[in-house]
Amino acid sequence: MAKAWEIPEPADVLEVSTAEGSVIHVRRHGVPHGPRLLLTHGNGMAADAYFPFWGGLTDRFDLFVHDLRNHGWNPVGRLEDHRIANLIDDGGRVAEAIGRHFGSKPLTGVFHSLSGLLGLWQSIAGAVRFDAIVAFDLPLVPPGQTRSDLERVGKHLGRMARKRRSSYPTREGFARRLARMPV
Repeated sequence: MAKAWEIPEPADVLEVSTAEGSVIHVRRHGVPHGPRLLLTHGNGMAADAYFPFWGGLTDRFDLFVHDLRNHGWNPVGRLEDHRIANLIDDGGRVAEAIGRHFGSKPLTGVFHSLSGLLGLWQSIAGAVRFDAIVAFDLPLVPPGQTRSDLERVGKHLGRMARKRRSSYPTREGFARRLARMPV
């Protein structure tokens, strides 16, 4: 029988307010004495879906995971507030709250897709001072593609997200699903 996939309860949960008054839930896992990582996800996903990756880091790192606004643990807010400038500001608020509640410490951002671009923009804009950034699969438009190509892909991803299961009973089942995805 396949091993069940259970996300552990976080050691702490911070509720970080956005500029519009919405809430971002930041969860702390791992070991407080370890190097500090801040991990979030790509657009349309949630940080808990990355547990097979970040779960293996909890024995060595002081790990903070959070969902982008309108994703995962966070309440759904107004569509007009789901903008890049707000997502950049949200990241600054998250990093500042972590430092305020748990002390200042070098911070490495670990990001996938959209959150990778946000991490870079947060750093450039001075919203977050990362000591390092690890970014995977940045959603950059390849040469020769247009904005309409990007919009078509975005609409397709939205349709896929609306059909997505809320959970998988096992890691193996989730891994089989990911293996069928072209990305």
